[in-house]
Amino acid sequence: MVSDGCLGTAALDMVASFASRVAFPSVLRPRAGAKSTAIAVTCSVRASRDDSTTRYLEEGKQRRALPITILHYSHGGPHFGSVDTPQRMAQLSKLGEFWLHWVGQMDVDVAVYVESDLIWDARTILQLVERTGSRDFTVFAPLVFAGPHFYDVWGFRGLDGAQFGPTPPYHSSLADWVECGDRAPIEPLTEVSSVGSCVAFPRYAAADVPSMNGNAFVGWCEGLRTAGYRILVDPTLSVRHPA
Repeated sequence: MVSDGCLGTAALDMVASFASRVAFPSVLRPRAGAKSTAIAVTCSVRASRDDSTTRYLEEGKQRRALPITILHYSHGGPHFGSVDTPQRMAQLSKLGEFWLHWVGQMDVDVAVYVESDLIWDARTILQLVERTGSRDFTVFAPLVFAGPHFYDVWGFRGLDGAQFGPTPPYHSSLADWVECGDRAPIEPLTEVSSVGSCVAFPRYAAADVPSMNGNAFVGWCEGLRTAGYRILVDPTLSVRHPA
């Protein structure tokens, strides 16, 4: 697990929840014979190594005996809010390439990237891991919501290049599934051109495509597709941003 600074109490609690569902050696292994897994948790909290939240994580890691590796990284630039300016995307790309390099060297099969302000559960992460482990050269993502609205309208884009929208059907490729739900007469897995916020991918994807090309997840997904990977959204799975 990786952080660019520190993790808050909610993120650590969710990691502990995931830990309670799997058997832990030095890496996360869901069960015997299953894919070994790592979770990369990023954090946007502007904090130093000595602040109270970082100390909480260090203490919690020891108290709960979780195999957490804390990596500190600073992009060295100004701090932005939730905007999609080129400079912010370039800075996010530097952070992304930092943890991609780290994940690419790990002895695991599947990695899961989760932004630290998202609310998720062990079942969702395990299903993402299982899906990713069942197909080669494939990246999986759940839908991401804030309240009733789709949240990651910048990172999620269809094969037509159009960004997802906040209201149903979010993108035209999901129209049939959103209208019919589980009764939809189609395969729910939907291929897209890019995703973000929460992504499961084979470890070798980080080694194959270590660059985000200055455009954060959109740039990384572009590189993945050029390298022959497929990017699939599973609309039956979701994580949430606190509304």
